[in-house]
Amino acid sequence: MRREASWFNYATWDPGQPMCLGSARWFWHRYGRTGFFRSVDLNAVGWAAVLGPGIVLGLVIALAVGWPWWLTTPAGMLCTWIAALVLDGVSWRRTPTSAGVSDLTSAQIDSVLDRLRKQAVEVSLHEDADPETGAVWLSIQSSMRFLRAIQREIDVERRRAAGVAGAE
Repeated sequence: MRREASWFNYATWDPGQPMCLGSARWFWHRYGRTGFFRSVDLNAVGWAAVLGPGIVLGLVIALAVGWPWWLTTPAGMLCTWIAALVLDGVSWRRTPTSAGVSDLTSAQIDSVLDRLRKQAVEVSLHEDADPETGAVWLSIQSSMRFLRAIQREIDVERRRAAGVAGAE
């Protein structure tokens, strides 16, 4: 796939070609090295804050129930790590984001917004202007939870405008 002027050239795009690799290798490189957290990259102090309570929890369970500490301590650490991952995922999904649509016409933007709202995606159109040059940038704002749906609908509209076969 070729890129021209920082945008994909949809006129030469093959619909059978994937837009994103999505491979397990990429996933492991992106998330595995960070403990599968999406919004933070923990240092030693962060890992101590996540796993420390798990160690304490595991030792308390070992003393209270009489199970071996070498079994309950890793289980406690796993429990606090999973709880931290859940909280991180919720926080990440609520993070505000935007997708630029300045290259689309107002009719195309309205079409994208209508399709997104029919899918129950919470979106709004935001306009930024440079007072010195008068340049205007348009973006669709939402949360990370809806980012893929927004990007998909924008891509569909760009492919339609370029006349690419296979545009939904």
